[in-house]
Amino acid sequence: MNNQIYIPKSKDISHTTDKLQHILNLIPVADVKLVTLCRSNRDGFVPRHLQQDIEKDILATLRGKFMHPHVIYDPNLMTHLGQGIR
Repeated sequence: MNNQIYIPKSKDISHTTDKLQHILNLIPVADVKLVTLCRSNRDGFVPRHLQQDIEKDILATLRGKFMHPHVIYDPNLMTHLGQGIR
């Protein structure tokens, strides 16, 4: 049995982003109180070289739905790990 690794192409990422946007369009903004996202690039779930593009697409989709001031993004989340900051 061989392990198979799937590496998405740009069109796959765009298709998934479109599906996210469609799902969000079905939800009334007033019904949403909090959305929390986490990164999974450290465990290999998301290919590291695609992580920034995927994150950019997700943020753009959320900002389009919930308006920019309501989306809080920390670009430095977890960058302190392994860098001597405690």
